[in-house]
Order: sequence, then structure tokens, then C-alpha cells
Amino acid sequence: VFVVHFVRKKKNRWKMQEIAFRCETASLCRRWVRGIKELLVGQAHRPRSLLVIVNPFGGKRLARKIYAKKVAPIFELAHINVEMRETTRANEARETLQAATDLAAFDGIVVVGGDGMFNEVLTGLMLREDYARVRRRLRLGAIGAGSTNTLAFSVNGTDCPLTGALHIALGDHLSTDVCRVTEVATGDTQYAATFMGYGFYGDVIDDSERFRWMGPARYNYSGFRKILFSSYYSGQLRMRAVDYIREPCRTGCVICNISRPAVHVASTAPSGGGDDDGGESGVDGGASGGGEGGSGAGAGAGEGSRISMDGEGSAVEGVRDGGKGVGGKGSGGANAGTDEGALVNGGVSEADASRLEEDLNDALEGGMSDGGGDSCGVVEAGAGAGAGAGAGAGASADAGGGATASAAAGGAVVGGRGRTESVKLPTEGTNVPASRDDEPAWRTVEGTFVCVTASVIPCINDKSEDGVAPFAHLGDGCVDIMVVRKCSRRQYIEHMIRIASKKDHFDFDFVEVYRASEFEFTPLGDKSSKWNVDGEIVQTPGIRVKVLRQQIPMFARGREFV
Repeated sequence: VFVVHFVRKKKNRWKMQEIAFRCETASLCRRWVRGIKELLVGQAHRPRSLLVIVNPFGGKRLARKIYAKKVAPIFELAHINVEMRETTRANEARETLQAATDLAAFDGIVVVGGDGMFNEVLTGLMLREDYARVRRRLRLGAIGAGSTNTLAFSVNGTDCPLTGALHIALGDHLSTDVCRVTEVATGDTQYAATFMGYGFYGDVIDDSERFRWMGPARYNYSGFRKILFSSYYSGQLRMRAVDYIREPCRTGCVICNISRPAVHVASTAPSGGGDDDGGESGVDGGASGGGEGGSGAGAGAGEGSRISMDGEGSAVEGVRDGGKGVGGKGSGGANAGTDEGALVNGGVSEADASRLEEDLNDALEGGMSDGGGDSCGVVEAGAGAGAGAGAGAGASADAGGGATASAAAGGAVVGGRGRTESVKLPTEGTNVPASRDDEPAWRTVEGTFVCVTASVIPCINDKSEDGVAPFAHLGDGCVDIMVVRKCSRRQYIEHMIRIASKKDHFDFDFVEVYRASEFEFTPLGDKSSKWNVDGEIVQTPGIRVKVLRQQIPMFARGREFV
């Protein structure tokens, strides 16, 4: 018997499932284990060595527990070498990474914490003189363990730690934008990966510092205080505005994929030895029953020999999507979508690999039943590969029905229950200038504001399903700016209530929205607020912001369900 692990999806949340395959002979079982392992070894996009940074003081102080119980077991199952470091003070991660000389040993850095900790890690990397070289080999992962986790929500569709860990283990790749924020008065520079807010949002974060003992509840308390005692600020906003397209960002987004950077792959040598050490790509060696035992690729003979697969649908990671259940009596159905290059021949002959794929597909088609519920497939144009346990291998599966594949070319998003939606390139306008010579002209907005926000990403959180900027894109090279002009307290409360609902919070006479590749803000008059940049305070109100397009390589794929 060998066991294959795969992903079951419910909307954007992923869970692990496993299915056991029984072979007629020990030698046949060993062949399956060896063949599947070799296929996995060739998948260079998966990380083999990670640096994990845990902030035990953020949010509800659960980061250490979240990592130990939700994340570490996934990395262990995928046989990823991990070096875990806990921070002990503010800016420790920033200083450490800025001066680090051992980053070449890692394929990625995983942040277990909130948006502030991610910003700290990102800033430390971007202040390095060799960041251009570092970003070509390192990807960043976000495991939500903070107060709002807007980054995890926006790039994965959920802040579920297990989902984030699975995206990382699978080696998903997505490049997101980052903003370079320069204080006009001092020339100091920092970076923003999620959100910048002036006026109300700056006042709230500044006021909440006095109530840190309250934990995350301090933001609600300070927000209530600032709504009761509303302040207004005069200022001038200059920006390079582009067309504002009301199209949400999702997996395979065409707007973000214009001139998309090259895919990142792991370049670290595989951990462990050869076929006999059992340390490669999710193969768990050892027999716990009759038949032959051993370790590594040849360990599949006996009962209990395990292959830890992380493919998101069928038995082998050649499918790029999860089903609603697994084989066996009455388990849910599988909905498999292929992904370009997802299944790689890692040493098996082409003929054997082809037969393996056919046998796996045949087994699954006869062994997976439709248990209902939502499932989805994401596919890019190109290769495909099936998965399963060969019928000739005596795979045990008791359910009826067949696995269905949802696929569309060009990075389409496939919805649940056979519903397919495609993101189409807008016929008029584009978010991204065709060239540097085609930069949009400067536009100026002046007035008295309750707040000004600039969102690099949609800024989704558990209180706002669509986010502060529901149409912001992860990698279009722009920020979505919202200007809330002076209004009554009742009007502003209604606006805030809509942010937390599905209603359009832009649909007010006092709210304006823009999309820009860069902007400058200058306070006017004697009264000024402070900027909230990724949860940190910028003391001087005058800033210049430039969007750096797709400069953060991440272990993510965007929201599959919007």
C-alpha cells in the first residue's frame, strides 16, 4: 500500500486529503513509489530550503502555535528543509535580512506574522544593494498570524495558515507590486506592500499605539474614538492617473500578466541523498506491514509505505486542482485541472512516464465519486498530466462516477460546479503604460479630506470581504487611491459600514477613486495628520510614492474565487 496526499478545496480555502492505493505485488508497489518520486523530484519550482521568520508578539500572539501546528507539518511532509527564527524586538528582521550573507542557502523566506512583520522583512531585503539578484532566486511567503492579515487574504483569498503553507509547499509563484515611499522633508525611504492611509487611517493607527495592551481590539476602539471626534485635513494630491477599470484581480489575471516577469524556480540542490534516503519531494519511506520495507524510493512494498503528494486534485502533483473528496466509499469527487509544466519527467523514460500518467488517470476515473460542493480548476495554456493509481496495480477505490477536468487556455479561472469565468483584457484603456515614454500626465486634486488612501492590493480582511480597494490588482504597477472629502459624521459612518458589506462604498458624492502609477501628497494649512504605511507611522505628512511593478516574488497564485 502507498498513500498519496492531495488538496481538497472549498472556495479559496485548501485542506489536505489522502488516498491509499493497494498493489497486487510488492515489486509493483515499489515501481509506483519510485516512478512517482522521480516525477516529483523534477519539479524545480518547489522550494527545498526555507527561512521561516516568526513574530511571536503580533496580533493575538499565536504565531508560534500557528507555525507549529498548521505550517511545520506541511513543510515536513513535503520534505522541505527549514530554518526557523523568532524575532525578539521591533526591526530585528529588517536589520538581520539587510545584513544577511547566507540567503543563497534558501529558496524562499516565509513570514509567520502580520502585515507589519512582512513589511519589515520586505524592507530589509529591498534595502540590500543586491536585491535585484536576491529577488531572482528568493520568493516570499505570508502566513497570516497578525491582526488583519490583509496580504495573506489578498494573495490567497484567505488567511488560513494551512492554505498558505500548501501554496508554499507546491511552489506557487506570483509577483506583486510594492511602493517606494519617500518622506519629502527628510528624504527617508521605506516600502509599502499593502496600504497607505492619511487622515482617519493615520489617526487611528497613531491613537492605537497608546492601547497596545488591548491587542487587536485597540484598532476598533481607536476607530470608534476617531469617528466620534472627526478631524478634517487640507491637502494637495498630484498623481499620474491611468484608466480606472472596475475588474477584480484573480488567478490568471490578464492585466497583471502583461509583460509578466519570468517564473522563479528553486535552484538549491535537493536535500538528502539518492533513491535510498527517503528525503526527496514528499516520499515517506518505511513499511509498517507485510511485504518488503526499507526507505526512500524503494520503500513502497509493504503496508503503510507512504508517498506524500501535494498535488491539488488527483493522486499525483501533475494536476493543478483539488477535488471535493477522495476515493473510497462515498467520498467526494475530484475536479482536476492541469497546469503548464506541472508534471515533470524527472528521470523516468518518456514511454514509462506516458504509461504512468495514463494508468493514473484510468484509475481515478473509475475510483472517484462526485460528492457535490464547490471545486475549481485553474489552468494555463500548455501541458497537462493526469494522476492516480494504475488499474493494473490493483488500486482500491469503491466509489462510482468519474473525475472531471475543467480547463481553459490562457490562465482562465474556472468556477465551481461547471461554471467557467474568464478574465478578458479590457477593450478600452489599460492600467499599464505601453512604455516609459507613454507615462500618463500629472493630475492634481485639492480639498479638505476626511482621509486619503492608497491601496497596493485589494486589502481584504475578515471585516471586509471585498476589501478597501476591491478592484486593485496585485501586479498592474498601480495603486488605487480613494479620496473621502469632508462630509458629515453620519455620511462617513455609512461609508464605513459599506466597506464591511458587499455594497459599493464608492457610491457617494464625497468619495472619489483614482488609479495611479505614482503620486505626491502635500499638506495644506496648519493642521496635518500622519501616514499609516503598512501599519507603521510616517511622522511627516508630505510624501512621494512610486509603484515598483511586480518586485515582490511570492509563493501565491491570487484569489481563485472572487
